[in-house]
Amino acid sequence: MKKWHAVFLDDSQFSGLKDEEWECNAGALEDFEKAAISGELDGREIYGMWIIDYDTEPGDVIVISRDVPSEIHERHNAYLKRQQ
Repeated sequence: MKKWHAVFLDDSQFSGLKDEEWECNAGALEDFEKAAISGELDGREIYGMWIIDYDTEPGDVIVISRDVPSEIHERHNAYLKRQQ
């Protein structure tokens, strides 16, 4: 199961960077790319976002956009290295 995580600018200023998550549907990667380009998701400005594949042993972070926590960035880099 893949889940899309996002932190929004309106949340980051008031609640200490809490992320929201949703289960991914078939078009999630395409929607993620569109949101990454526009900088918005459902009319809210994105601070950072990522998708985690929970079906993999380490919980691969398969895509990231904008500012993400350092742990997420490191997990994404590890995922990319394994793909080479």
